[in-house]
Amino acid sequence: MARPDLTLHLGMDKTGTTALQYALHQAQGELAQRHGILVPRTGLWTDFSHHPFAFAALGIHGHARSDLAGLFAELEAEIAHSGCGRVVMSSECLFRLPAHPGIGEFWARLRASFASVRLVVYLRRQDLWAESRFRHAIISGAEETLDHLSGPAVADYLPALRAWEDLAGRDAMTVRPYDPARFAGGDIGTDFTLAAGLPPGCLPGLQGIRRNMGFSAEAVLLRSGFNQLGLAPAQLEGLNEALARAAPQGRAPQPFVSPQRAAQLASAYADPNAQIAARYGLGPLFTPLIPGPPAPFTAPALTPARLSALLTAIAAINPGLIAAANAASAPRPLPGAVQPVGALIEALRQLRPPPRPLRQRLRALVFGPRADEILVHFGTVKTGSTAIQQALFAARGTLGNVAYIHGGQASGSAMVSNAVQGLATLLAGRANGASPEEAAAAQDLARSRLTAALKRGCASAPRLLLSAEVIGSFSGSELDSLRTFLRPHAARLRFIGYLRDPVSLMLSVLQERIKHRLPAGFSLDALIAAGPAPRFAVVDRLDALFGRAAVSVYPYDPEGFPGRDVTAHFLKAAQVTGAAAIGGRANESLPQAAVKALYCYRKLLAPHETRALAASRQEFLAPLRLLGGPKLAFHPDLAQSLYDRAQDWERWALARLGAPLPRIPCTSPTGISQEADLMAFSAPEMHEIAGLAMRSGIRFHAAGAGPAEVAQLLHSLRQNAASAE
Repeated sequence: MARPDLTLHLGMDKTGTTALQYALHQAQGELAQRHGILVPRTGLWTDFSHHPFAFAALGIHGHARSDLAGLFAELEAEIAHSGCGRVVMSSECLFRLPAHPGIGEFWARLRASFASVRLVVYLRRQDLWAESRFRHAIISGAEETLDHLSGPAVADYLPALRAWEDLAGRDAMTVRPYDPARFAGGDIGTDFTLAAGLPPGCLPGLQGIRRNMGFSAEAVLLRSGFNQLGLAPAQLEGLNEALARAAPQGRAPQPFVSPQRAAQLASAYADPNAQIAARYGLGPLFTPLIPGPPAPFTAPALTPARLSALLTAIAAINPGLIAAANAASAPRPLPGAVQPVGALIEALRQLRPPPRPLRQRLRALVFGPRADEILVHFGTVKTGSTAIQQALFAARGTLGNVAYIHGGQASGSAMVSNAVQGLATLLAGRANGASPEEAAAAQDLARSRLTAALKRGCASAPRLLLSAEVIGSFSGSELDSLRTFLRPHAARLRFIGYLRDPVSLMLSVLQERIKHRLPAGFSLDALIAAGPAPRFAVVDRLDALFGRAAVSVYPYDPEGFPGRDVTAHFLKAAQVTGAAAIGGRANESLPQAAVKALYCYRKLLAPHETRALAASRQEFLAPLRLLGGPKLAFHPDLAQSLYDRAQDWERWALARLGAPLPRIPCTSPTGISQEADLMAFSAPEMHEIAGLAMRSGIRFHAAGAGPAEVAQLLHSLRQNAASAE
């Protein structure tokens, strides 16, 4: 296959890159299928950029230059498999790469992988860029001064452009001003489509869309103060969401860059900006400042009264943040920080909790009746949580002295995660995409539902039971937030959960991922190379926060459960009466042939389910469950290798449980050993898949069929299920 052509979007940062990268991700399937243009999953970052390529070239964020070889090898394999003749990648971290030693190897590998390279760059007027970057740096906790952001090392764009020209040639570069008034069609999505030479209309309209949450000057000032308190990053989780709510952005944001500084920047960079405009045929590079004397300017500031009001609002949204700030270590004033830390500390002192008797009276007024105990079932994943939740939800009105806390569905995971986790975490976990505003609204709704459910439970029973397996993946700060949320409603908190042996857990999680969606850039080989993750760590975090006596954890051992049913074991351990074990398995394993077919579909056509398709998922999976052959399994050699690398699990289990976790044997000689096995079908498996096609009335030629044909068959099945719904 001939080498493809590459269009590489270099940024700059603060020029709508996040929105463009998300739009490319959303259009990924259509671009590949209709236009032969690949937006690679290889090296995809959590914001849908291709930052890992830049990180490796720069040697930052845990990446090394030696990682480039593996990234490009994986990229070339993905391109070859896709059959696409053109590739589009995006990372604003690449803009200044030519100034670093890693550019040599990065560029050499680009030239070896692609027949041609086209570069697309957006530039923003220096004063507007400095304002946006200054705010972003403070909000992210990595402050930069306006003097630095106004200096030639970052504000003179010409040297970086010349360096890229030396590599690619001027004809290979498209430079555009980041100016909404000059966007083609008034829209950055349309403008980028033309600049990158993409098919017209292939990207969604992005006019007015912001993928990065805007923050007011007050929020920026307050975050700068928090940055100086010496808090650990985990303690600051949730701060930005609280700031955005307590101090929302107004229609006319108050700037930090004064008109005087803006005029100075326009004068200082007039010559390089004019050279850029002439080199790339842009006319004036940027819309000029309005002529005349600069307007009077007052730098943003917070009065003591306003500071106190904002902290009070944050305390109502996330009281744990205020508690952590009050317990912070000695401040570490930052050079150029915009909010004096002393004023913040004084305002925090005024918000310290009132004396206990008054606090108790306030609690009674605000929260009403209090339960004796909240028992929290924390999972962990793939330990029968769904069956337990279905049994409890079905019997929720007949559980004796226990009230089951729910938000209208059996599992509390969605409600708890939306209520407790930070907006950044929630946005990163939503495969179907959501704006910060949508995530904030979902969080408000989840918090109100969880609070209402807890209050109803306290009024009806002395014991409350909450089941949410997502808690099994919570960080220490998220568990602390959960404690803050639950503690007002009960005299004590207890936790109960199960742990599964690491290898069968990896296999079960793999199958569940393939059923629902593949994370961006998913690689089974990378998962195998990493080995079993220490999922038991959540028990250590719970022990540290609540005390070991409050945390009960059991091995997930179907052979040792009454009737081989984890539900029966849980009801007895939790001392819950009035519910019956439902028997069977709520999440049933699929035949290996079905899992392979699903993997081809996810990998080649549909990495995740859309919201519209979610309702018909079970109808889609039902015929796949009927395929013959063995269930999905790891090859015994791979299983043994994984067990050998899971010694930390065994040491932990011996210390905490007194015995190793029971192993579920992997003995199938046809089990998978590597990612390639998921896209290779034996003759019996292809026979089963051909039978599925015939029963479904879909034309399928098994002879000569491969992963692409199987993926297309499942796509047809998916569409049929959706149409029936």
